[in-house]
Amino acid sequence: MPRQRRTSVGPDQLGLSLRGEGFEGALETRGVFSLAYLSRHLKESGEFATEQDCSAAYREIAELWRRHVRALARQNEAFNCSTFLEPILDRLGWKRIPQQSMPGNFATRKRPDYCLFTSDDDFMAASEADANTLFRFSATALEAKRYGHSLDQISTSETPGWFPSDQVQDYLNHAKDAAGRRFFNWAILTNGNEWRLYTDRSAVGAYFAFHLAQNDQFCSFDEFRIFFTLFRSAAFARATDSACFLDGVREQSLRVQSHLEL
Repeated sequence: MPRQRRTSVGPDQLGLSLRGEGFEGALETRGVFSLAYLSRHLKESGEFATEQDCSAAYREIAELWRRHVRALARQNEAFNCSTFLEPILDRLGWKRIPQQSMPGNFATRKRPDYCLFTSDDDFMAASEADANTLFRFSATALEAKRYGHSLDQISTSETPGWFPSDQVQDYLNHAKDAAGRRFFNWAILTNGNEWRLYTDRSAVGAYFAFHLAQNDQFCSFDEFRIFFTLFRSAAFARATDSACFLDGVREQSLRVQSHLEL
């Protein structure tokens, strides 16, 4: 199966708006990816997770959810992070620095719950970095909420008056150096069940969401392969042209949309 081609993508192209919204099973597209591309073409990519890649992760995460879902629904954000989110991040191949281990004096309004890394070298370098350089080594930042908490509910405590997406956008706005070169283009927002991807190249408020469980049912294995493909650390690893797999998925989504509109 041919590998998905990674080409150098200009900001103008990636900034195009993907019109329409879609909801299909566990997938929810809100202007970042094309539902048609994800459901029909993503599996043709050479970087689509194989059954062998994610079968063990699927069994383990599904069992973790079944074992803890009732407690998760009653407990706070810290319980969600330690009991559910961190084991998922480990199975997705991430190295992580949690908020409590980060230096102070962040330029952002609040520190993210996690900075995530695709390699041991970046993780070790970030572990010794100050607030001004931590993002330089990060592949992305993750904002976490209590399990099941609405990701569209305005904050009343840490960032009063802000929506969770505003916090994520704040991380993206600061993920660049003085010359405007970006450290990362994507960020994650999750309550444990709903996992969202945001990018600085999309319209304000645009996102892709994956729902691990709906109506008291964990997602199917075929759906989970999409989750694993899009949220594992390899999807955020940047190539020599500074593009990552997610940038390629967005580019292909734009192409599919343009063909459908012909």
